[in-house]
Amino acid sequence: MKNRFLLIISLITIALITSCSTSNEKANSLYAEAIHIMQSANINKTKSYSKTYELYKKAYKKIDLILSKYPKADIAVEIISGRLKIEKFTLSEFQGLECLLKTWAEAGQDPFLCALLVAKTIEYASYKSSALADIAGKYAETGQKEKATQILSQALETAKTIEDANDKSRALADIAGEYAKAGQKEKANQILSQALETAKTIGDADDKSRALADIAGKYANAGKKPNKEAMVHMHGIVYEANPMAIMKIWE
Repeated sequence: MKNRFLLIISLITIALITSCSTSNEKANSLYAEAIHIMQSANINKTKSYSKTYELYKKAYKKIDLILSKYPKADIAVEIISGRLKIEKFTLSEFQGLECLLKTWAEAGQDPFLCALLVAKTIEYASYKSSALADIAGKYAETGQKEKATQILSQALETAKTIEDANDKSRALADIAGEYAKAGQKEKANQILSQALETAKTIGDADDKSRALADIAGKYANAGKKPNKEAMVHMHGIVYEANPMAIMKIWE
């Protein structure tokens, strides 16, 4: 009886060892496949974010299968702990790639979206707001006015963070100009008022005259004259810099 019991225990132990060994082998095989796919997914090899994204999704399925079907496999434990990386990414980094790669894959089909993604990485607020305004203008030109308005809103928020009065007034005037082109002239005039108030604080006389001349031209394009106080203020300073701009808004 005792021998029979020991035999059963031995058989169970062997079965468990075999099962663990099989799980480890399968998990290891899936991991190797995932790594091979990720190496192939390198953008320098695919030359396309769409292809990279498709390969990434295949690798993701391999890793997900390891974690869901063989969670106790040695390699699964190592991946979850962060001690073993997937190519060069921890598990959380690898999982976070999906949103990024999907966005870039979509951008590859839309050059404006690609430009927008690049613009959002610009740190200097003046350059960033200018780039966003230009991209919004391109969207507006293709009839995508709702998208243009969304981007102009981002450009405006960025412009408000600019500290230099000259740069800020110019940025606001440019954004107003794009709003006017998109048919939102009331919004354009509201922003031009902000640009004008900012321009008044510019210390350098030449910079101030150029900024005010630019604003005057934008008012003309928006189809509305500035208020009387603004007109008086601009007339004396701007005329020498850009008399034609003054003539336009006096019409």
